Amino acid sequence: MKGIKILFTTLTILLFVQCKKDNLSTTKIYWFENIGSRTDLPFLPDASVNYYGYSFLRNKSDKIGIRIKGQYGYARYMSYNIYNNNNKTSSASLRDVEILADNGHQNPFTTLIQSDNRNYTVNILPDIPEAQSYPNKLLYHDSITNLGTFLRYYVPEITNTANVPLPEIEAFDILTGKTLETPEPLEVDFTKFADFINTYSKIIDLTYLLQKPNTVEFFRFSGAGLYQNFDNKYLFAPVQLNTNEVVMFRFIPPSYVKNLSEVPDKDVRYYSICLGDSKTYNYVTHQDYKLKIASDGYINVVIARKDNEVIAKADGLNFIEWVPELKTNGLIVYRNLLTKPDYVYSLTKVPDILENLNQVFNTSYLYAKTYLGNHAPSGVKMTKQQFIQNFGNFPVSY
Repeated sequence: MKGIKILFTTLTILLFVQCKKDNLSTTKIYWFENIGSRTDLPFLPDASVNYYGYSFLRNKSDKIGIRIKGQYGYARYMSYNIYNNNNKTSSASLRDVEILADNGHQNPFTTLIQSDNRNYTVNILPDIPEAQSYPNKLLYHDSITNLGTFLRYYVPEITNTANVPLPEIEAFDILTGKTLETPEPLEVDFTKFADFINTYSKIIDLTYLLQKPNTVEFFRFSGAGLYQNFDNKYLFAPVQLNTNEVVMFRFIPPSYVKNLSEVPDKDVRYYSICLGDSKTYNYVTHQDYKLKIASDGYINVVIARKDNEVIAKADGLNFIEWVPELKTNGLIVYRNLLTKPDYVYSLTKVPDILENLNQVFNTSYLYAKTYLGNHAPSGVKMTKQQFIQNFGNFPVSY
C-alpha cells in the first residue's frame, strides 16, 4: 500500500510538471520572423535585414486599434510598414526618425545618442476621424480586412532583433482607449507563398526581353506586390548567363551611414547589390560596407560562375558568384534605402517600368543610366576568354 501511495504521488508530480510545461509552450506568438539571410524566402529580401510580422483579421467599421510598445533597435535603420495582405502592397510606413519617443525617453535616430531610455509606442488604426488624434499612427483604409504589420531592422547589432526585445502588442478601443483582447495572429511565413510567386515570376520573366544582346542595363521597379518597404528604391537588371560567360558593370555609389552620427548627412542610409531570380529568391547580398570602391569613385562588379581563372582576374574588383541555383536566368538588384531628399542621383528619377509599359519598345527611355548617368549601374556581358584577355575592353578601375 505504501508503494502504491509513493507511485501515485510521483505520477501526480509528473503530471503537474508536464501541465506546467504545456502551459509555457502555448505562450502566444504574435511576431513571425523572416530572416533576410535565408535563401528560401521569396520577395527578394536583403541579407542584412530581418523582418518581423504581425497580421490579423478585422471587420469593416471596427473601431479597434493596435498598440505596439517597443524599444528603438540598435541598428542602421528600423521602420514599420502596414500591408493589405491580399495584395501584399504597403499602405503606410513609419521610419525610425519619425517615431516619437515615449515621455522621458529618447529616439537615438534623432538625438544621435544611444540611451537606455528608448521606449516608443506606435498605433495602427483604420483611417477614420476618431483615429486622427493618436501620435505615431499608421493609418489604413477601413475596407482592408486582412492587415499585416512588418517591423524591419537593417544591419541589426548583436542579435537578430537589434539587441532589444520584440515589441509588445495589444488591442484597444479607439474611442475610449480601453484595452481589448488582441486579435489572433495570422502566420505570414514568406516560404508559404509559392503559388503567388509562380504567377509573379511569369511577369518578371518577360523583362528578360528588354535587354539588348550582351548588354546589362538596369530598370526601376517599385517592388509593389512584394511586401515592399516604402523607404527602399530598387533598380534591377534581368540577366541570362550561359556557361563561360561573365557580366561586368560599374557605377558611382552614394555615400552611406556608417555610424549614428552620420544619419542626417549621408546620401542613403544603406545600399546593396543582390543576386536573385524571377521567383524572387535572393541568393547573394553584397552590402555597402563590403563593396570595394576604386580610386576614381567607381564600384566595379564582376559576376560569373565559380572559376579560378575568373576569380584571379577579378582580384581587386568586386566578384559575385553566379550560384548554381540560378541556372541561366538571374536578377541583379541594386537597392537604395532611405535616400536623402536632395540627393541629385535619387533612383526615383528613373521611370518605374510597371507604370511605363507603353515604353517597352523604347528601352532607352527606361534605362536608369539615361537619368543617372555614371551613378546608375550599367555594363556588358562577355565570354570568359574576352574577360581573361582584357575585360572585353570594358573600363576597369582599382
